Amino acid sequence: MNTEGRELRLKSASFLGDTRKQMRDFSDEAKAVAGRELYRVQCGEDPSDWKPMTAIGPGYARFVSRNQGNFESFMWQGSLKRSMCSTT
Repeated sequence: MNTEGRELRLKSASFLGDTRKQMRDFSDEAKAVAGRELYRVQCGEDPSDWKPMTAIGPGYARFVSRNQGNFESFMWQGSLKRSMCSTT
């Protein structure tokens, strides 16, 4: 339930190719951040740090996690009824 007492419906998430395996190799901090940001996408919200990837197609975006000079990123398509993720 959300704060207004309504049931929260999350979009399902599908991981393309070996994305799930690659995300497991992210640093612990980056995995935690990516998880929170993906949850926001599943709730229909925008992540906190992203940019549109219109060259790929409508609704695609890239999220970047910066950690001690390193970064991990993943892309998603969130305008459908489910979120599709792939690492970049």
